[in-house]
Amino acid sequence: MNIQLCVLVAIFGLATCSVLPQGRIINGYEAEPGQFPYQALVQFAGEYTCGGAILNEKWVVTAASCVVTSGTNVAPAVIFSVSGGSTIVNRGFNVNVERIVKYPGYVREGQLYNIALIELVKPLTFSKDVGSIALSDSETLSSNDVVTVSGFGYYSLQNAGKVAYNLQFDDDYKVLSDVDCAATIDRENDGSFFCLSHKKQRGICNKDIGDPAVVGEELVGVASFRISDDCGSDQPDVYTRISYFNEWIQEVVSA
Repeated sequence: MNIQLCVLVAIFGLATCSVLPQGRIINGYEAEPGQFPYQALVQFAGEYTCGGAILNEKWVVTAASCVVTSGTNVAPAVIFSVSGGSTIVNRGFNVNVERIVKYPGYVREGQLYNIALIELVKPLTFSKDVGSIALSDSETLSSNDVVTVSGFGYYSLQNAGKVAYNLQFDDDYKVLSDVDCAATIDRENDGSFFCLSHKKQRGICNKDIGDPAVVGEELVGVASFRISDDCGSDQPDVYTRISYFNEWIQEVVSA
C-alpha cells in the first residue's frame, strides 16, 4: 500500500504531491545497541518514509522510489533529512540533506534500477552507534548465504500501523536463484536485483523500502518492493543488487 503525501514548499513556490513507498519488517527481532550502526532512516517533510544505509560520513544509499515525486523527478533535497545512530526510533542524529542523486536509469513502473544516493549537509561523527557498511562486489548470492535485513517498523500484523520502538532485524530469509526470481516477478533478470523468500507473516512491510540487506559485513542490497500488496504474505521481497551499481556509486560519492 502506498501513502500519498502532499507538501507545500513555500520557499520554492512549489506544491507537489508525492506517492511515497512504504515497507517495514514483520515479526522481526529487537536489535542491540550498536548492532547495526549503518542503519539510516530517510525522512520526507519530517515524516519517516524509508530506510537506508550509511556508506561513509557524507553519503547514504536508499531506493530511488523514496526520493522521487511524480514520474522520476527527484523532490527538493531541502525537504529531506536522514536520522540514525540509535536502536530507538527518533533518537540519535538527524541531519539535513544537501543533494540527492538517483540512478539515471531508474524506471518507476516496475521499480527498475531502484537506487539513489543522499549527500548530507555535514559529515556524521562515527562511533559505536554510527558507522558505515562496506559495499559487496559479489555478483551472485547463494541460497546458503545468511542475509540480514534491518529496519524500524510494523513489527506484527496484529499491530498494523504501529512502528517499532526498537530497531528490528531478521535473518530468516532464503535467496532465490536469479532464474526463479525472474519467473516470480515475470521480468528478465539482468543482475540488477534479487529476491528474498521468507515464511508467511515475515518479510518487509510499510516504510521498509530502502532498508539494507547484508551478508557478513557487506551491503548486498536495498529493499526495492514487495510483490504482494499485503504485508506478511509468503511472496518474496525484491531487492536492488548493490554490486550491479558499485561503479556508479563510487563515481558519485568520490566526485
